[in-house]
Amino acid sequence: MNFSGTQSGRNRTHPSNPMRNGSMEHFNRTLGKMICALSPNVKRDWPRRLQTLTFLYNCTTHESTGYAPFYLMFGRVPRLPVDILFRLVLNDQNVVGYNKFVDTLVKDLKEAMVIAQKHIL
Repeated sequence: MNFSGTQSGRNRTHPSNPMRNGSMEHFNRTLGKMICALSPNVKRDWPRRLQTLTFLYNCTTHESTGYAPFYLMFGRVPRLPVDILFRLVLNDQNVVGYNKFVDTLVKDLKEAMVIAQKHIL
């Protein structure tokens, strides 16, 4: 199996040489720091916290792109439980039809991609 090529649009990195995947190494380092920052009681149960910590990471604006990974993936900011609790989702004045939503989403994602690529360079 060739680990240096791409398959199904994803990069493959051989497990014996993880340094070849710098972005994943950066994420793992950041996740490790997030786990270390947990209080001792919470830290004991860190595996249960991984989903929440990963969500927090994905919702945080990254210096390299200027955007949160969640926004670059879905074209919107995430809806949080507090938004639903305070019914902010139901009071959205920007609700539009399907075609307008898709057109706006595509335009916004293209613009975000261009800006993110400029930040990375």
